[in-house]
Amino acid sequence: MSYVRWYDEDPYLAPVMKILEQLPVELQDSVAQDLVQIIMSYKDNLNDAKINYLNENLLSNYRRWYDINPHLHSSIEILKTANPQTKKEICDSVLEFLFQIMIQESLINHE
Repeated sequence: MSYVRWYDEDPYLAPVMKILEQLPVELQDSVAQDLVQIIMSYKDNLNDAKINYLNENLLSNYRRWYDINPHLHSSIEILKTANPQTKKEICDSVLEFLFQIMIQESLINHE
């Protein structure tokens, strides 16, 4: 029996999380900061109360792989509660961004 995480069954978030989890920690940090910027460009479609709560309450218990990075944690928590259309648009943008990074990284590593 395999362990199913809450995002594994989310058709928009699952591929983003799979790629993010496989990135080196240094790259996760860089992507997390860009992810915050992508999410904030959709701010009008997101729950302001959730964003404010996350900004004011730092996480102290790191149980999940993405909790270690506060930017990544906040971004994922915001996406978790976003409406399906906004989540899809953000995840599409993030996937495009991640694929560009993966291409750059593979080119750099093969030179």
